[in-house]
Amino acid sequence: MKTPLHIQISDTLLRDIKNGNYTEKLPNERDLSKQYNVSRSTIGKSIKILVDRGIVFQKQGSGTYVNSIFVEGISDYSGYSLGPVGLSHTSSKQVIIKSKIHLLEVIRADASIASRLQINDGSFSYHILRSRHSEAGIISLEELYIPIATIPNLDESYFSDSFYNHIEEVDKIRLSKSFFNISITAPSIRHAEILNISTSDKVVKIDELVFQDNGQPFQVSIVYMISDYFSYNGISEL
Repeated sequence: MKTPLHIQISDTLLRDIKNGNYTEKLPNERDLSKQYNVSRSTIGKSIKILVDRGIVFQKQGSGTYVNSIFVEGISDYSGYSLGPVGLSHTSSKQVIIKSKIHLLEVIRADASIASRLQINDGSFSYHILRSRHSEAGIISLEELYIPIATIPNLDESYFSDSFYNHIEEVDKIRLSKSFFNISITAPSIRHAEILNISTSDKVVKIDELVFQDNGQPFQVSIVYMISDYFSYNGISEL
């Protein structure tokens, strides 16, 4: 049976992304419909396949952007979830989690972070380093980057309980989904000191890009988790 046209186009766009033809943004639907000589509705179906797979994301009124996490880790890309991959989703034990803030500063985002957050190079961003603890000890270390324009008055009180509950209930920021990559890595010297492990030890690294429901990136989150506490459950639609 012949493959439907919109799937053929989706496969071609994916191949172009992997080959580096589209590194940041796809052409608009009108231009793609002319390029492939099909209707815009067909192009819309093709793009939706890529959106559903977490390969691209759409910003209302701006266009369709290539997910940088996918581009950076094509060989071992993990997927996406409906909302941020918080510790409650990755801890394999029923424990009470507490936070400790090691760093909360305002920086100018470098090119890599700015690109992922869809802000200009050098724009102001929060840089946050917090560890997560149970009664048994430290579980993970999180490094967060959030545009300062998104939450102008962010301070440590945001982390006294659930950070995500706070920003949704108080700031009325709705988070819709996240794209993430899971890998195994060795910690930096600074991270190892906080995690109380050696730089030769291995940790689970969850590199995540979280989105608001308006399509705007909310934060880059890089979690370094001690493997004893890690498990992951997912659902795949076939």
